[in-house]
Amino acid sequence: MKKFPLITLLILVVVALIGTAAPRGISQKQRAAKARYYYLEGARLQATGQNDAAYELFRHAYNIDSTYAEAALEYGTNRVILENDSITPDDNLRALEIVRSFVDKYPGDFIENRLYAYMASQLDTNPEAIRVYERLAENFPDKSAIQLYLADAYIRCDSVKKAVEALDKYEKMEGQSFSLSSRKANYLFSVHDTVGAIGVADRLIRDNPASEDGYLLRGMINMAVNQRDSALRDFLMADSISPEQATSKIMLANYYQDSDSVLYDKYIYESLINENVGLDSKMEILAEYLRHLLENDNDRARGDMLFDVLTNQYPFEPMVLELAARYSYEKNNYKEAIERISGAIDLDPTNEEFYKALMTYQLNLNQFKEAMETFQRAKKFVDPGPDMKLVYATTALGAEDFHEAEKMFAELIHGYVPDAPLSSPVKINSDIRALDYPSLAQLSVLYGLLGDLYTSADNLDKACGAYENAVSLFPDNYMTMNNYAYQLAQLGDTLQLPRAADMSAKTVENNPDNPTFLDTYAYILFKQKKYPEALEKQKKAIELMESQNKEVEAVYYEHLGDIYFMEGDKENALKNWKKALEIDPSSKLVKKKIEKKAYFPDELPSEPKI
Repeated sequence: MKKFPLITLLILVVVALIGTAAPRGISQKQRAAKARYYYLEGARLQATGQNDAAYELFRHAYNIDSTYAEAALEYGTNRVILENDSITPDDNLRALEIVRSFVDKYPGDFIENRLYAYMASQLDTNPEAIRVYERLAENFPDKSAIQLYLADAYIRCDSVKKAVEALDKYEKMEGQSFSLSSRKANYLFSVHDTVGAIGVADRLIRDNPASEDGYLLRGMINMAVNQRDSALRDFLMADSISPEQATSKIMLANYYQDSDSVLYDKYIYESLINENVGLDSKMEILAEYLRHLLENDNDRARGDMLFDVLTNQYPFEPMVLELAARYSYEKNNYKEAIERISGAIDLDPTNEEFYKALMTYQLNLNQFKEAMETFQRAKKFVDPGPDMKLVYATTALGAEDFHEAEKMFAELIHGYVPDAPLSSPVKINSDIRALDYPSLAQLSVLYGLLGDLYTSADNLDKACGAYENAVSLFPDNYMTMNNYAYQLAQLGDTLQLPRAADMSAKTVENNPDNPTFLDTYAYILFKQKKYPEALEKQKKAIELMESQNKEVEAVYYEHLGDIYFMEGDKENALKNWKKALEIDPSSKLVKKKIEKKAYFPDELPSEPKI
């Protein structure tokens, strides 16, 4: 509840008692005087920073006298600003209509008319924005920026010709520039007027023959239409005019990226050593270069060499070390990644992203204890956000510290809905209804991960409770739905098998190429003794894994062996169980099946770990 000073509260009480309707039995002159009183009082409160209270007074002034343009202006603009979290599109348009009375009454008020036109453009009422911008351009011919606003509004109405004309007027007032010409060329290119776009670049070259700008612009247009020879000539000309600038070298590097690795490296190197290029730009150039190397599995020593160039220039720049750590991580050199990101943390211990990266690298080496220590160290310097807490929960789960993992998942869930239950049913209350779509989806994911935690802790009852919350909150959470269906089938309750089958069938229907979902569905069909259908699904799951170049997990072959056994094909059953044991020699159940040459059901845990 908002709190106002006493005098403000008294005024608001008076306003409430009077009501919102215009007083009856008084003249227009008296009505105007009352409206003016409330307007001036609102202006006084606004000047002292009491915007909410001022807004109420502006609204009352407008309701008393809707012809009072000044009150209309303040009420309409503040309506959008102060009620933006709850206002509907129609309310926004109504607010715009209220403000219109002011701008049409005072067309010479440059600031308010420009603000109104901007509001109109943001509300997609572009014809209204154009109307006011055109009037401003006529009333204030020396205000060049109006032509830029007009150009944007014309483009949103697909009036490319008028947009270009507006830019031409701006150019006459402010002169030619690369950014302006680029904008004009982009407008023309958007309607496939390549000749017109090239013409803009040609004029820039003609009017500025000693500048590289026109050649760069024309080169980019030629590249866009695949005129590579022409583009190369333009980029080389730009580089010869200003060899100290990096833009042409970057363009040349992009040109040679897929055709000549030697020249590609040459121009990337020249960009990195160029003193006119800032650190942020150099890091973007190098990051793109490294991405290209990794995607195409090229010689990564080239990337190491270029990294040396950057680290020699910026030996104590934490962001450079962070990029180096990411590069090491992508090369699967996790130890080097840990070393480099640790150096970045030493230089900047207040950067939360660095700690998250370090924990991720440690997780890849199964250094769960070390990653948990990293989180505790980070808390001395930063207030961990939800992403970092989620990494920590995953870390605690990997360390089999189930209580710590559950505690962190509870904290994350309660960040969305305070006091929400973990494994007992969630009630759809006002807190749940207040969540937007992304938040609801994320809450469902957290419940799904909590269900995975309980599964790892051998508490299938709690797991099913958390999974139930996840799918009831967000029915399209297919990964959790798959895990839930599998756990229901594992519990062996025949009454739950039809529901498990329905959920699993839904996951497969929406993700037909997901082998994990198919494996689950085959397992449930097996539990329902629908062996021929289960065999078909299990074979397809393994085929999909192989076609996607994924390593087939032991459980896939174990399930396939189980199905073959129930089909009476003991030879293929033993063959697949042995494949499963080769992949996971630690499975006592598979060993038992092979030794006894018989199927044995999964053993459910007797004592949950949490």
